[in-house]
Amino acid sequence: MPIEKFKNLKGELLSPITQAIVQHLEANGPSDAMAINQTLLRIDGYSDDAGLVALRSRLRKLCAQDQIHRAIQNGKLLYVAGPDPQAADVGTVPTALTPPPRHNVMQGHYAPSWTVARAGALDYAKHPSLHMGQRREFRSEVV
Repeated sequence: MPIEKFKNLKGELLSPITQAIVQHLEANGPSDAMAINQTLLRIDGYSDDAGLVALRSRLRKLCAQDQIHRAIQNGKLLYVAGPDPQAADVGTVPTALTPPPRHNVMQGHYAPSWTVARAGALDYAKHPSLHMGQRREFRSEVV
């Protein structure tokens, strides 16, 4: 049998925990994380030892798969079954991006942007430096 037959489709609910979350939301309507947690306590294999951290992670993954979406009602975060209906109303993503501006550096007069050194910036050159164990005057390698 080819490998493609064994592959699971993206967004397929295989875990009994994720199936129970979606079934609870479809049956009871919008629910918060605590109500979903109370429902999942009856499912074999569900553990709430880490508090709601693992449940919220699972809810985020279900939101990313468009199985459920989040809604805020009366200042409370609720989860609702199905994809977010407002996501389709947002609009389409632009297909073409504006290219960055291109400056023609080969045209026009070149003027270097050198800055004048502040007063006292080269005072260190007055003092002899140590080179191979001997003191010597400062020599610029540029000149």
